[in-house]
Amino acid sequence: MRSVYTNRAILFHAKQDLVLFDNSVRCNYSAGTFKQTVLCGEGVAGTVSELTRVMMKQSQLKVSASPDEPVTTRQKILAAATEVFAEHGFREATTRKICAKAMVNVALVNYYFSSKAELYKAVVAALFENTGKTLMTIPDTVSDAASWQRAVRTWVARSLQICAARKPPEIWVARLMALEECVPSDLTHDIEEKFAKPVRQCFLRLLRMGLQNEDPVTLALWASDIQAQCVIYALTKQGWANRFCPQGMSHEEWLKRLEDHICDGIFRRLTYSKDPKNQLA
Repeated sequence: MRSVYTNRAILFHAKQDLVLFDNSVRCNYSAGTFKQTVLCGEGVAGTVSELTRVMMKQSQLKVSASPDEPVTTRQKILAAATEVFAEHGFREATTRKICAKAMVNVALVNYYFSSKAELYKAVVAALFENTGKTLMTIPDTVSDAASWQRAVRTWVARSLQICAARKPPEIWVARLMALEECVPSDLTHDIEEKFAKPVRQCFLRLLRMGLQNEDPVTLALWASDIQAQCVIYALTKQGWANRFCPQGMSHEEWLKRLEDHICDGIFRRLTYSKDPKNQLA
């Protein structure tokens, strides 16, 4: 019989099973059978699979932190991963960098997210929840010419706020967007299909309301022209915009003037017709 003292989130191998210890524990083991004594005094005994189930349950109990520790730990990893992925991209970011920033054991990435790829997907999904979904609701606010112009202005303004952001969480969206465009990850296709494409389709729907015909080339030209004027801020270094912003004008004032400039160009040439979603009505 041997005794092993483990600290938080140590992976232990026995009988070809991996057990994640998410508390400070003392484990006695022999031939794949374990006796665990949690430092708070509660203990269990059983096989590897039985102990795994108990440990997953006990990871939600208070040992030396709050009862919400698992949720808090997951959020810490997610927040750290967002920053690290945005700074280094999917390929260059490592679980060690992420966990060092989150100040948690590296084994917890696999515990909460299964893999670095799944963690990356969770980061993108969380950012999409805060940014992409709000954009997708904009076309539904249109009912007439005035509301269409407000919707277009809202879309342009929000796109500029995200792409030219200087603070989280928008700045992380901008950086991840730029990295996926310039250095595509292995998950680019999945991200495109699940997140980017639905947002783009909503924007095309908004533009169709101002076009007098359904010419796909004209629609594509308008979409690329407007998006390019916003996305360029995400694809360049933060100081790039400073060479255009007049001296004495704040970053926020410059974005507002840019919004006006883009929208004025749209409204001079496009006039509200109707929502293509309701054309059969």
